[in-house]
Amino acid sequence: DEKAVCRADSAVAREVVRRAIRQRSTEMGLHRLGVTLHTYVDTWAHQGFAGIESPGNRVHSLEAQDCTRTGWLENLTLAMQHLVQHVEADVLTLALPVGHGAALHYPDQPWAKWHYIDGRNMFIQRHNLPEFVEAADMACRAVRAYVAGREDFENEEGMPQNVKATLTELLDTNRIMDDNERLRAICEFVKEGGIPGLKEAIPDYVPKGVGSWKYKATGLRAEDDSGEKPVWSEAFEKSDYRLFHDAVKQHRFVTTQEVLPAHGLRIA
Repeated sequence: DEKAVCRADSAVAREVVRRAIRQRSTEMGLHRLGVTLHTYVDTWAHQGFAGIESPGNRVHSLEAQDCTRTGWLENLTLAMQHLVQHVEADVLTLALPVGHGAALHYPDQPWAKWHYIDGRNMFIQRHNLPEFVEAADMACRAVRAYVAGREDFENEEGMPQNVKATLTELLDTNRIMDDNERLRAICEFVKEGGIPGLKEAIPDYVPKGVGSWKYKATGLRAEDDSGEKPVWSEAFEKSDYRLFHDAVKQHRFVTTQEVLPAHGLRIA
C-alpha cells in the first residue's frame, strides 16, 4: 500500500512532531522530543521504504558512487565466505526483504550518491547530502518551536546560511566508514567551535554498564541483560532511563494508535 511508504517530511511525520511539542511541559518532554527528532530525520534517510515487510521494499541493481553492483557483491561475498560458498546476485533481496537492510549502509551515509530499482520496478536515484542537510534544518526549526511552545514548527527559522554551509561541508568530507568514529570526529569538531555560534562538548554516550543511564537508574553494572536483577529506588523514578523508556512507549502509542489511524493507516 502506497500509504505505508515512508516519505520525507510527510504530513504524518509533521503531526508526530507537533504532538511532541504539545507535551513539552511534561516530565518526559525533552526525552519525547529526542525520540521524535530521531524518527523525524529518519524519514529522509528511509524514504521510499515501508516500515513493514512488503514486496515494495525489495531492492535490485543497487549501485553507489563508491561501489558498483559487482564490487558490492564481491565485498559481501568476502565478508560471508565463512558462511556460504556461493552468493547469488539477488541473495540480499531474498534474505533481507526490508529495503533499508537490503540497501546496506547507503541510506545512513550523509555523503552517499546511490541508485537502485525498487520493488515497483522504478529507478530511484538518491543523493543523501542535500536531503540530510534539509533534515537538520527542519530539526532546527522543531527545536526552536519546542522552546517557543509553538506547534507550527515549519514556520520557525532554520539554520543560518553559514551554519548550513559548514554542516554541508562537514557531512560531505567526514567519510569515516565506522559510524562511531565518524560521530567522534563530529563531536570534536563541535567542541572546537567548528560550527559558527556553537562551541560546547557533546556529552559522551555510554550504552550499558557503569556510567550509563541504566546504571544510574538501577545500579546494574552488567554490559548485557544477564546477571543480578534491579532493585527499585526513588532514583529510578527520576532517572533519564525511566523517562526515556516511557517517552518511547508514549511516542509509539501516539504514532500507531492516534496519528496513523487518522491518516487511514492501521498497524496490526
